Amino acid sequence: MLPSWNAIKGHRLELLIRHIIVQQIQLLGLKIIEGRELIKQTIKLTNELQQVKRNLVIDYGEFGMHLPDADLIIYNPENYQDITAFSISIWDKIGTVSKAG
Repeated sequence: MLPSWNAIKGHRLELLIRHIIVQQIQLLGLKIIEGRELIKQTIKLTNELQQVKRNLVIDYGEFGMHLPDADLIIYNPENYQDITAFSISIWDKIGTVSKAG
């Protein structure tokens, strides 16, 4: 099954945003990662990324702890504090126009 067109456009937008901001982020001494790096079950996270993940997780009490849907995450590598998390979406709305008469 092929990915949807919106998913492809969303990923391209994510790459564009990352390309635009990565140099400024690095100049500030911060790091940027893709959110999917924190949810991959096939790789062992470094201690740094484990701490970033722990700081990002939201505790819903009896409903458990969950990671927010984040495409890009900016964090401080000195204390692993998350600065911001971006969720990037593309929405195509197809509307219909009805005519009376």
